[in-house]
Amino acid sequence: TQVGASAAWTRSLTPSLTVGTNLDWSRTTDNSQTGAVTRLYALRVFLSRPLSALTSVYGGARYQDSRANTSESCREAA
Repeated sequence: TQVGASAAWTRSLTPSLTVGTNLDWSRTTDNSQTGAVTRLYALRVFLSRPLSALTSVYGGARYQDSRANTSESCREAA
């Protein structure tokens, strides 16, 4: 069984520069007898800027945290 939620926010810093963030959360539960539970948290931030009418450039960063009760947890930033 999986449940989760997401939130997104964007804002124009200037007419040609936008910043945005995404926050995600999910919990996955094994329906068998093991009762394994995994929780995932992720935060993403990005900047975008149009170069022309048909082209934009994007750059961003991500932080992710995965926690489980049956295996090692991990954290990642990129």
